[in-house]
This record gives sequence, C-alpha cells and structure tokens, in this order.
Amino acid sequence: MASEDVQTNLRLPADLKDRLHSSAAENNRSLSAEVSHRLMDSFESDTSREEMLRLSLRLERDLFAMELEASTSKMSLGIFASKVEDLLDLLLLEELSNVPEDLISELRENCRDAYKEAQDGYKNSQQQLEKMKSAAAKLGSMPQTK
Repeated sequence: MASEDVQTNLRLPADLKDRLHSSAAENNRSLSAEVSHRLMDSFESDTSREEMLRLSLRLERDLFAMELEASTSKMSLGIFASKVEDLLDLLLLEELSNVPEDLISELRENCRDAYKEAQDGYKNSQQQLEKMKSAAAKLGSMPQTK
C-alpha cells in the first residue's frame, strides 16, 4: 500500500532543529509531524492574519470613536454645568419672589434630569471605551504568526 505522504530531506540550522524537537516533544508528536503541522498552520494563518488585521483596524477605529464620544460627553457635562450656574446666577440676580415657584421647581427638575442623562451617557461611553481597550489589548497580546 503506497503512502500519500511524500518524503523529503531538509537542511535546518542545528538550533532550529533543537527547537522543533522540543516543541514536538511538548506536543507529543514526531519531528516530522511537528514540521508538517507548523507548515500547514503557516498557510492557514495568512487568512487569519488578514482577518486579525481587519479586526484590529475596526477596533482601532471604534476605540477612537469611543474616546471622542467620551471626551465630548465629558465636555458636554462641563458646558451643561456652566449653563446651569449661569442660569442660577441670573435667577439670583432677579428677585426670586418674582419667579413663580412652579417654574423654579420645573427648572430644578429639568436640570436634574438633564444632568443625570448627560452623566449616564458619559458613564456609558467610559464603560464602552474600557471594553474596547480591553478587546484591543487582548488582540495585541495574541501570538502573531508570520
């Protein structure tokens, strides 16, 4: 019965052969099986490397967008707080007795709701940003095959 596997002789640097022997022993394979396995992986990894690059670029783009959104949300909170302070200063300059109580209550409620909404948006942006950074870090720590 003829084997479908073809035999070939290879010249390898001694240190590479030693490393392959060590790796083969760790993986419970023969030297020939280890070399064959690594060669097969190198052909298959070209596609996965391209996919990893695409994923990396998407993550980078999304990370940038999240950082921008988070900084915008933080800036919006600062602007919002400044506008509320200005409005309160304006109200204090006027005689509060001239401002209807229900208007003050409504303003206070609207300010509280708007601030909470802005704060929640900022927190959500920060959480999403951390998830993206974590995913990017995991992607960066994955072994790269050449």
